[in-house]
Amino acid sequence: MKRFSVERNMQCLCGSGKKYKNCCIEILSNISEHMDMQKEINHKNFELALKYARANLTQYMEGVKRETELFLLTNPTIGKSMLRDDLKGLESILERVKFILEQGNLDIDFISMLNNLKTIFNNKNWHEILTYYKVSWLYFHQDNIEEAEAILYDFSYKDISNTNLLQLFLEIKRNELSFSTKSEILDKLIQKINRFPDKLQYMAAKGVEYLFIGDSEQAKHIFIDTILIAEKNIDTFKETHDYFQLANLYNTAASLCENKSYVEKAITYYLKILKDKNATPKGISNALVRLGKAYMTLGDQTKAFECYYKSIEIDENPSAKIFIADAYIGEEEFNKAFYVLENLNSDELYDEEKMDFIFLYAQLVLLTNNKDRVEDILIKLKELKVSSQYYNDIKNSLIIDLQEVFYSPSTQSEDIEETKVNWLLRKINDYVQLQPNWNGIGVNINKMISDYLEKQTK
Repeated sequence: MKRFSVERNMQCLCGSGKKYKNCCIEILSNISEHMDMQKEINHKNFELALKYARANLTQYMEGVKRETELFLLTNPTIGKSMLRDDLKGLESILERVKFILEQGNLDIDFISMLNNLKTIFNNKNWHEILTYYKVSWLYFHQDNIEEAEAILYDFSYKDISNTNLLQLFLEIKRNELSFSTKSEILDKLIQKINRFPDKLQYMAAKGVEYLFIGDSEQAKHIFIDTILIAEKNIDTFKETHDYFQLANLYNTAASLCENKSYVEKAITYYLKILKDKNATPKGISNALVRLGKAYMTLGDQTKAFECYYKSIEIDENPSAKIFIADAYIGEEEFNKAFYVLENLNSDELYDEEKMDFIFLYAQLVLLTNNKDRVEDILIKLKELKVSSQYYNDIKNSLIIDLQEVFYSPSTQSEDIEETKVNWLLRKINDYVQLQPNWNGIGVNINKMISDYLEKQTK
């Protein structure tokens, strides 16, 4: 059988859509020690770096066509072993290409490149990797959610073997999946992922799914079991992201199980992140917000505020601003709380954090009985976009309740109005208690509301 070799008039194996003679042949015909892609990246010569990356991809694809494709036909056992290594190689090269395109802001059609690569080698596992990069590019880089969803429309999670694609499938289609389907996908990810710190987020995510259906007891069991398993594998936690996942696990379990010793352990790992020289400014900022929340739980408001203000100093972290507003409410500094929330960009928040923002804003309106701001909060609620149906239902319910409290014709006296305000404050408190905060930050306002209601009855 004749071995494959790329010829001048063939489509180039880099996915450019050009013929080889008009593409990578020039670089590959003059390979020398000076072809240093990383050097060009460091010098911000991104166009040249991309040429080198494409040439590297062409070389790699030629090897796959010449060796792996042949052995898959003649000796499948050896061929499958070679393919496993080639799949890792393909991911590595595509990551570099994607990085260069993003950093250089190059006007290159990455989707067309991936489509062209799909025609070069016919293999399901190979195509899943290309699909993952197509969907992630559309979803994260181009913010084209509809097209990303369209690509996944005919996919069944049961047929997906690539872990990255399965994770992305769950991320994008989460709201249309049933509880049992999400549980199956999470179990599949837990089984497929080898490195324990990476398993951790999906083990905890399963607990959050039980919270979404109101089964807090099962959620508690899952979080406690996950902590026990994490502590048995503690030597595998070595990177900044690992510490963040572990600290978040303790923090969430602390709220769910009312266990302060978990908070103290969370603090230990957040502090590790702050000492990590490899941590990014954004990572430090997020860790400071979570650390501040942990200190607040333990009653150390001074340390908590130090963390929040440091976080804001680093990158104007909106999550830190939410906590500061929460603290102002607790001190009955309502005007300061309004100022913070009104100058916060809610578009930068995650779904869970958006709900924290709205709850705080609604509480402020209710606590101050400020009818002038009711219309503002209703507009913010209606404009607020959340991807989760769970949060969307809560949002819509809150809109109806606020309208009922402030605009209902049945309100005939101040006493009736006050009763309705107290009723809605209690209801909001119930929402917050049910809210999972594995990804979000959570707002602990129980004491603030109970203190307020206690004052009203005196």
